[in-house]
Amino acid sequence: MKNKVLTRGLAVLLSLAILGVIAAIVYNVAAKHKQEHFTEFYLLGATGKAEDYTVSATSGQEILVKIGVHNEEGIATGYWIEVRINGVISHEINLPVLSDGQVWESTDKVTFTAPGSGQTAEFYLYRLIDSKPYLGPLRLRVNVVQ
Repeated sequence: MKNKVLTRGLAVLLSLAILGVIAAIVYNVAAKHKQEHFTEFYLLGATGKAEDYTVSATSGQEILVKIGVHNEEGIATGYWIEVRINGVISHEINLPVLSDGQVWESTDKVTFTAPGSGQTAEFYLYRLIDSKPYLGPLRLRVNVVQ
């Protein structure tokens, strides 16, 4: 009789442990779906790394800038980028709609037309659903000589 009660008790305990493990697995899977959503927006230097940015140029020289956007919003998202030179809108870049997890990178050209130190190229990222910048500005500071 004692053996039978002990066996039943162990079976109940084992069943509860298995249910606990299953509940933990379900919770972890559900928690991954509730993770924070975000977009990465970045500039890369000449070597394709977050370094070696152009810091000096001559007036009228085209500067190449690699821009990247990584969509981790959880849904497909449309974006566009506004480029400003010394606070004045220079041009816009339209991106394709990026699916969740997709990365877009492209090389853009910016040109400073007048000499001066500490001039800026600013990059603002917009989502198609927003009227204000979503991210940015990312700034590239350049000393321009004649």
